[in-house]
Amino acid sequence: MTSWLIKVPAILTLGLLLNCTAAVAIDCSTVQYLKNKSPGTQILSNGCIGMQTLSVGSELELAAGARLWLKSVYNATTNQQLICQNRSSIPVRINIENLANPWIKVANIENCQQWVNNRLNCSIADGQKFFCVSSIIKRPTYSSSKPERTTSVQMRAIAIGKPENIAKAETYIDIAVLNMQPEINLCRNLLNSQAPVELIWNVKLTGEVDDVSILSEGNYELSSCIRDIVMSYKYPKPKETLTFVYKF
Repeated sequence: MTSWLIKVPAILTLGLLLNCTAAVAIDCSTVQYLKNKSPGTQILSNGCIGMQTLSVGSELELAAGARLWLKSVYNATTNQQLICQNRSSIPVRINIENLANPWIKVANIENCQQWVNNRLNCSIADGQKFFCVSSIIKRPTYSSSKPERTTSVQMRAIAIGKPENIAKAETYIDIAVLNMQPEINLCRNLLNSQAPVELIWNVKLTGEVDDVSILSEGNYELSSCIRDIVMSYKYPKPKETLTFVYKF
């Protein structure tokens, strides 16, 4: 009897510890932080250490002029994405409040919680504001067939070592641009601009982009938003290094 009484508390203690561990388990699989598309944003605290995902309670700071881009799986074919822009002279602090879109709470701006039609607009001072937009975005699909170009998108030039491969290279980049288009539309929606943006970039044999330059003038927020999409896109490995000039 004595032996049995000694073991029971030990078993109960172990059970309580396991339950407590489960209760404080951190979800590091829901909200993804897109670092390459979030220039000027810094993670101040995050329970998902060393990862590109954010836990509830994470805190981020957007410097003046910074952008924040978050993503989460919505269903089998689409993602929920959110972009915020700090068009002010002060840093803006963001907390990840929950795992349901729109995920965020603005910590240091008063009256900045009201979302209308998937948009958040917060006035900070005259001519200065912080704003976000959220949307469901279709995931990229890859095909060997040549897609139709929209009237607003034009390939201006292509540099390739073997002229006989130009047709394949055109199809290659047209498919990539088609897959980028939903995110490009999100940039335009965020910034409320249909201004043309012209870029030049190289795709290396590894499928990586080593340089993206903005050729068009004006509207740097939009140009840089589209540039970061082009730079972050996962290109299939080409047969040779390619250079493209595209007007979006």
